[in-house]
Amino acid sequence: MKSRWQKRQQKDEISLSLWESDQGAPTMLFPIADDNRDRRTTPVVNYVIILTNILVFVFLQGLGSNDRFTYAYSTVPGEIVTGKDIVTRDQVLVQPFTGQQVRMPGLQPTPIPVY
Repeated sequence: MKSRWQKRQQKDEISLSLWESDQGAPTMLFPIADDNRDRRTTPVVNYVIILTNILVFVFLQGLGSNDRFTYAYSTVPGEIVTGKDIVTRDQVLVQPFTGQQVRMPGLQPTPIPVY
């Protein structure tokens, strides 16, 4: 008859073997890559979605220079929680070391409800 220690040791060996491959290395828990060598078609839909996102960014954002658009449609947790549009004034910040003034736009009113 096996002792309690021997049963526990056998159980630990079984559970350890579930986590190891034949070479003793741990098996992968999360996939790092995907093997698509057998794929023969081009992912056209993915390319169209990516291209559409780039065009919308360039058109509406002006390559990131349209701060008003960004601050109007940005996600603000306070707006989500309260369900009301938060509008703030522009601020002029002064860099303490150089004295340079930087204008930071405030949150803009959203033309359409985004909640």
